[in-house]
Amino acid sequence: MVDLVLPAPCAGCGGVSPHPVCPDCLAVLGAPRRVSRQSVHPAGLPPLVCLSGWADPARTLVLAHKERGRTGLARPLGRALAPAVRLAVPEPVGPVVLVPVPRKVIFKGG
Repeated sequence: MVDLVLPAPCAGCGGVSPHPVCPDCLAVLGAPRRVSRQSVHPAGLPPLVCLSGWADPARTLVLAHKERGRTGLARPLGRALAPAVRLAVPEPVGPVVLVPVPRKVIFKGG
């Protein structure tokens, strides 16, 4: 009931915003850029692309959506993610599947 009267705070900074994320926090998700291959990057996968470093407020936004149920972030995060997908897979030959990465990833063996 409170959400109907008072908007939820920005998921990135906690400030007052009529939207799930304020423009300043959304701006940290910049233009997509390719990331150099990591030692754990399996062969045959598309290149790694990122929108931001794993620091606040970007980190806070992703965790709010993935782990705290802030479903209102799906649309703004999806809009930010779409150019990164196009950069990683410019001409898909079939369906493109996005797989969420767990917060804690453990890689074993090589």
